[in-house]
Amino acid sequence: MRLDHRDGSEPPSASAVQRQLERMLSSRTFANAARLSKFLRFGVEAAVSGAKAVNEYSIGVDVFERDANFDPRVDPIVRVHARRLRSKLAEYYRTEGAEDPIEIELPLRRYIPVFRAREPALPPPKGSFLAQAAWRGKPSLAVFRFLSLSPEKNGDYFAEGLTREVVHSLAKGKEWRIVSCSADQHDTEGHNAAQHLGVQASLSGTVRKAEKRTRVSAELLSVPDGTVLWAHMYEVDTDGVISTQEKLARAICEAVGRHWSDHPEGAFNEPASGRAD
Repeated sequence: MRLDHRDGSEPPSASAVQRQLERMLSSRTFANAARLSKFLRFGVEAAVSGAKAVNEYSIGVDVFERDANFDPRVDPIVRVHARRLRSKLAEYYRTEGAEDPIEIELPLRRYIPVFRAREPALPPPKGSFLAQAAWRGKPSLAVFRFLSLSPEKNGDYFAEGLTREVVHSLAKGKEWRIVSCSADQHDTEGHNAAQHLGVQASLSGTVRKAEKRTRVSAELLSVPDGTVLWAHMYEVDTDGVISTQEKLARAICEAVGRHWSDHPEGAFNEPASGRAD
């Protein structure tokens, strides 16, 4: 079974992954998504059986019932539904699956899912979400998707991968409670989502790619007043996409962590005195 060990957690068992799959497929999120459910089951069962990879052709034939003449280069059905499945998984874990013990993720440009054990939720105290966050002794932080401002399609892939790396890096720490959001922080839906979630702050950013250079901006905002607590611009080479995403995510998370350390009593309630590096 293929597992994601980047966070250093114990790998979930095959039986636990299977239970998680059945829980997800019986949820409201996947209730009216028959094709995506079939796609998810196919990928999870392939991973549990020990498959290293599956190709677009086999998915097109086995999942989407294309005939033997199916050509993935002409018919993009697998790639299209892979993007939809990633969005559906993010929606599930943002809502019904927020406290589930196992996360199932479909990495970019891959069709075999990876699995990650999650920490069990603490018993919630009485009171509001903010009161719960204070009781836990942690700030609550929403991470919105980084937006690609580049005309090329690979900018979208880079931005989506960077968002996931940031979420995973922040989730390793014990200083905050992380909520992943697929909306745009700067539109009405994103603003309302942050307020609805009751988080104290939100992290978002943009990506601009030009040839072999990439400029990434990130900003930490107070919720609900929108005060900028921290912001920074990074410019990097993008020869190695994955390593670049990891380095950027680590730098962003360290900067947010420094802000929290420097303002432990009001990290997400008062504006920072200056920009962090």
